[in-house]
Amino acid sequence: MITIMETGDSYEFLTAADGLRNAGIPFTGDEHYTGEFRPSKIAQAPYVWTLLVPENRAEEARQVLDGEPISGPAAVHLMSHDTAAREYSTTEKVLLLAVSLILLSGIVLLLKK
Repeated sequence: MITIMETGDSYEFLTAADGLRNAGIPFTGDEHYTGEFRPSKIAQAPYVWTLLVPENRAEEARQVLDGEPISGPAAVHLMSHDTAAREYSTTEKVLLLAVSLILLSGIVLLLKK
């Protein structure tokens, strides 16, 4: 087994692993504790994740990863769903209004105490 990817981003690791799984390429992952917290746009835990594949499938795995959008589940969901505005039914609108009023009432009661 050889390393084809090392990252401090767990979302990137999981997205890459999913791409390899979908392509039928066997892989294994490893994680190790670095002991340091890395602040960034998204706080990163002090771990590094490594993705390993059989040496004879490494080139194929790199091609799969080069074609995968490795940018986290949120971005994947945004790209895979229809971006048109959703129309809510009257019932959904009434329920949303009711929940909002209940929450607002609770906040008002807490502020009065």
